[in-house]
Amino acid sequence: MTLLPHGLDMLIGDRVGPHERLPLRDEGLHGKPLGWARIRATGDALDISARLTEAGCRCTVHPGFLLVRTHAGERIEIEVPGIDGNDGPTAFVAAFAEAFDRAVHARRAGHSIACWQGTNDAIAALMRYLWAATGGAPMPGETFPPIRARLPRPLRETLAGLRAGLNLRDSLGDLRRLLVFAREAADWLGTPAATALSVEIERLAPALEADRFWNLRDVATWWAPHVRPGVLLRGRSPMAYSDEGFWGWAETNALSRFVDLRGPTERAAVPYPDDVAGCAACPLDLANPQGVAESGGLDAAYVHIVSRSAPALGALLEAIAADEGPVLIHCHAGVDRTGVLVALLGTWLGVPRARIEADYLASGQLVDVRRLAGALAAAETYGLARLVADTALPETTLTRARARLLP
Repeated sequence: MTLLPHGLDMLIGDRVGPHERLPLRDEGLHGKPLGWARIRATGDALDISARLTEAGCRCTVHPGFLLVRTHAGERIEIEVPGIDGNDGPTAFVAAFAEAFDRAVHARRAGHSIACWQGTNDAIAALMRYLWAATGGAPMPGETFPPIRARLPRPLRETLAGLRAGLNLRDSLGDLRRLLVFAREAADWLGTPAATALSVEIERLAPALEADRFWNLRDVATWWAPHVRPGVLLRGRSPMAYSDEGFWGWAETNALSRFVDLRGPTERAAVPYPDDVAGCAACPLDLANPQGVAESGGLDAAYVHIVSRSAPALGALLEAIAADEGPVLIHCHAGVDRTGVLVALLGTWLGVPRARIEADYLASGQLVDVRRLAGALAAAETYGLARLVADTALPETTLTRARARLLP
């Protein structure tokens, strides 16, 4: 069963009422931590929708289920008796939104193939919508309607590029281009039939803005309610997000303290901007400029990270104890070195192992929880208290760091 963020679990329990969990629509997502639930409820659809709307969620009726989006970008599909869905073009708008959401959440889970499939399904639903909205006859089965002949040349060329150019390495770009095309198509239609599509586009767009910094997240996403949100972030090197406007986002969110686990060669190749202060360099490169991938195997490298982690763990605790806004810990990709350091910190705080593993797995398909288990076993053998003592931090600093992190 997929582990959900604490806030989503609480929302379902408080607002939906009696329910049962259903399998996700994408088999590849099973077993991964994901802000996406699929459930069957027994209550009245309108009552459930009203309760969720009161809690700040956005609810839309789809054929056969209610789609719920939370303010944090999480999603719930709720099968409720009595929901028949819509007919005509609006039904295809609902299918478009469902497939688009599915693509976004598959991307967050690191499943590029499932993201590609969701994006392709969204394009297909949009084509069927345009066909129906322009008076096209119903098409049987999965047949794509010949909508291109009805579109003006710019839209026709954009659609051809979308269908031919889906890129596993630029899935966020594909989704953005799809939304641009949908907006232009709605403007071109300029009829009441386009209103439903325009509304869905405005609901979907914020999900991409929240998703632009891949693998950057608050550890409280998965560690809550055991830690306080807004204190510790983990992610890739900030320079990987520069084109997405990271530094402006960091300033807005008062993020000015960084713990950099990259080695000297990595930092020299991709340095911080000159005007960024508050960065503690704590190399964990294992004598390998590219990180851990070639250091005798990842399993052994994870254990080796633990043996060398005291300086980085000390820098992280010291940055947190400074009480100067959130702290970002990162390496190059934010997966291996960052994953081990964050897991050690969570173990020190007493975060349940299932929550620690869920945060680690949220970095995508390249992670293997068995490696993390080996690292934590090595830390247990060495002694976590001894590891924290190796940081040589005064007890007052450790106490302040713990107080900031614990709710």
